[in-house]
This record gives sequence, C-alpha cells and structure tokens, in this order.
Amino acid sequence: MSTPIPRDGGAFVVAVEADSSASSGTMAAPDVSVVRRRTTLSLVAGSIAPGLFRLSMPSRPALGAWTLHGLGPDRSVTVGRGAMPGVPVRPSVRVMRRVAATGLSSSHARRVEVHADLAFPVPQGVVAAIISWNTDAAPSGWARAIVGQTEMIVFAEAANCAQVPRGWQSPPRSGTLTARIAWVDGLGQISPTSDAIPVE
Repeated sequence: MSTPIPRDGGAFVVAVEADSSASSGTMAAPDVSVVRRRTTLSLVAGSIAPGLFRLSMPSRPALGAWTLHGLGPDRSVTVGRGAMPGVPVRPSVRVMRRVAATGLSSSHARRVEVHADLAFPVPQGVVAAIISWNTDAAPSGWARAIVGQTEMIVFAEAANCAQVPRGWQSPPRSGTLTARIAWVDGLGQISPTSDAIPVE
C-alpha cells in the first residue's frame, strides 16, 4: 500500500466472491499475516457481510514496513502514525429496482440484480456496499463500489451451481421488498445504514 495504514485500528478488507468454478471449500476468510524480520502477526478476521471480511492486526504493530503474506503474491505495507479516518457518510438512495440478469439462479429462475440510483456519488475511500432485505438486521450480501458512481449494482444473485459464502441471501421473489445499504471503506469501517427503500 502506498498510503500507510494506521497503527491503531488499521485493517484490510478482503472479499470472497461467489464462484461457479469452485467444487469445494468453505468460502471463509483467508489466513493472512504480516511479517517483519523475525516477527509474524496473524491477522484476525471479522465478518462484515457474507464473504466480506475485515482483517485486523491483533496488537499494535511496530511502525514501518511489513510484508503482507497470504493474499496472492507477498507485498509490502507500511504502518504509520496517522489516525483512523472518520467512518463513511450515510448513503442516500433515490430508487432501487430489480433487474433480470443473464443466466439462471440456483432455483433455476432467471437471475436477479438489484440496482440503486444514489442521491450522491460513492464517497472517497469506500470499497463496498452491504445490503439487507426488509427488517433483517444482518447483511444479506455485498457488492463492489467504485468511487464516483451514482448508479450501482448493490446485489447480484449467484449463478446456478455457484458456491456462495455462508449467509448469502438473495432477495425474496414475492411480497413487498425493501432494502437498506451501508458503505464499507478500505479499513473495514461501516457507515450508518440508509433508509429502507422499496425495491421496484
């Protein structure tokens, strides 16, 4: 990372996406560590949403360069003295609607995506949106967010035979449906949740 991560509260956000080519596996958080000379710190995984994890350091690491191990090729990260940024602002959504996607779902029905028209663009630092259906307290899924977007797919139903993270829930196919979203930034901080919006 070119920007140092904060020593207090610094973390990484890691996603495990639905995979139609996977034949087995737990779809769980990967084992990740940071290494510096003879010191190895295993990162602690906390769930943000099904398949979306915050990997944080278990103690205050020494300042300076570390090697991140367990997420593809090893890479250098820097731990700095900077403070944690504020949590992302609360999303505001104008409209949410279901859109038919290509392919079939696990129930052999046409796959569904949920699109959101945002009242303001995705803020700087945000990397994902988490979504909850109706009155569910726990998130049902997540989607990648691109800074500056004003319209985004906030949920995409997994394709038939795709392995999905435990807890991943598609929207109910009948009855009244509302949805709420929250932003997740690159350090795993979660914004306040949006108002519940009817899904058209």
